[in-house]
Amino acid sequence: MTPCDGAKVNCVEWDLSVADRWGPPPEERILVTSALPAFLVGAFTVDALGRLGISQVSSFMFLMPVLIFAWYYLVRWLLDRWIRKRWQSRVPTPD
Repeated sequence: MTPCDGAKVNCVEWDLSVADRWGPPPEERILVTSALPAFLVGAFTVDALGRLGISQVSSFMFLMPVLIFAWYYLVRWLLDRWIRKRWQSRVPTPD
């Protein structure tokens, strides 16, 4: 933030290069990267709802938590299923 040169009134110029250097926090990058399929489905869904006249902001705010939860639930279910199959193949069955 620097004062304006030669201004008679109080004015301030903001240095936006500082905000560009910071970038998003690592937690945000991890969330977007790990939930990328949910964000892609959400982008297409929000766009389609916007074409129907539904507010894109409100549909995004409603859909994204639901889609992210569903995505992580699906990933956990698949991981659990894979672990269970590997564990059952190692345990001998009694004859």
